[in-house]
Amino acid sequence: MDWDILINRQKTYLNEEKESFEEWKRRHAYAVCE
Repeated sequence: MDWDILINRQKTYLNEEKESFEEWKRRHAYAVCE
């Protein structure tokens, strides 16, 4: 595994899908609290 590529890809994803990631974090936090 080339972690640098994965991390860079993830950073790009987060930059492009900031709002979607914020939604995911809210859903994830909600699921953890359940």
